[in-house]
Amino acid sequence: MLELSDHPHAQVQPVSKKWLKQIDDEVDDVIERSLLDGSPDIALNLGRSLVATGHSRGIQLARLFYELDRVWNSFDTDDTIEDSIQKSMGIPIDTIEKYLSMYKYVLAPHPELSDKPIGGLIAITVAAREEEFSDKDWEDLAKAH
Repeated sequence: MLELSDHPHAQVQPVSKKWLKQIDDEVDDVIERSLLDGSPDIALNLGRSLVATGHSRGIQLARLFYELDRVWNSFDTDDTIEDSIQKSMGIPIDTIEKYLSMYKYVLAPHPELSDKPIGGLIAITVAAREEEFSDKDWEDLAKAH
């Protein structure tokens, strides 16, 4: 049985105390400003910004995996790309494979879909890989909310 401490999700990326304080200070500041304003809008704007940043970082991470995969044989290593990413970043191999495939089959050929939820993009990866979408389907996907 896999020990909890060995599970990839249990691997924590170090967060400096300085960065954590900055995060806490930013949240405290927007809460205080929202209270002074009498509206939660300032705090909600920060939340929307954090969600957007998380999404864009996910797209960036997928592209990083894709680009690393393209040049992996240039590196002097016996590790696979998946093993190296898993060891270095603590990301489960199945997640690496999903992000890599999603970028390769969906976003590389259709960058206009980059604003769509990552979960939805991952969900259409198999169909994209199997070339089940027509040009019209791709256009419709780009227009969908």
